[in-house]
Amino acid sequence: VSNLDLVGQTVVLKELDESYRRVTADSTEYGCAYHGDKIVGGIQKLATGDASGSTGFLTIRTEEEEEEMNVSHASVHPVEDPPPATATPVENHPPRVRMDDIEGMPGTLLGVALRFFQFLFAAASLSVMASTSDFPSVTAFCYLVAATGLQSLWSLALAAVDVYAIMVKRSLQNRRLVSVFAIGDGVTSTLTFAAACASAGITVLIDNDLNSCAQNHCVQFETSTALAFISWFAALPSFLFNFWSLASR
Repeated sequence: VSNLDLVGQTVVLKELDESYRRVTADSTEYGCAYHGDKIVGGIQKLATGDASGSTGFLTIRTEEEEEEMNVSHASVHPVEDPPPATATPVENHPPRVRMDDIEGMPGTLLGVALRFFQFLFAAASLSVMASTSDFPSVTAFCYLVAATGLQSLWSLALAAVDVYAIMVKRSLQNRRLVSVFAIGDGVTSTLTFAAACASAGITVLIDNDLNSCAQNHCVQFETSTALAFISWFAALPSFLFNFWSLASR
């Protein structure tokens, strides 16, 4: 086909004549020679006139047929699924160890055991020191009695709380509760340690420097001081666990 190759394409017929038709392809009007249901001969732009000498064929439709074809053969364009979001592999980020999963924290069996030993040794230290008649004459021994008394009451109260939490299966990993536990353990353990150190100094002074154990209850003083140190050793893990839990939040 001369000047414009439209062979094999489908175009919309705009005007009909007996031997000449005007068609539209790609929004451009063309003139053509028509015979039967085929355009025969040259296809040129309308302004250049007709052309001849070609044997190309072009299938045409009227505007009404084109509308029917568009309705009956609606184009459906598939939509591709969006790529799935890249999930972070679990194996690359292992779960962090939660503090409430560690034995020794409040509300655990080891926590109850620590509280029991704290109370036991503090109460024993208090009882041994209070059994002597001359401890009120030494300020360090009075301080030891007060510190171990406070330690035994605090440990007994928290032991009861831990037992209740275990029985009702309730977690004590509340920020306010952990703050109270950490502060209380820090204060009581510090007082117990200071009282034990002071009592140990007085005991060494009486026994080694003054050599007056015969007139004093050195055995009871040393025993009470040793029990106070053991109570402090039992209270230290509770304080460290609570402080670690509080700092990791």
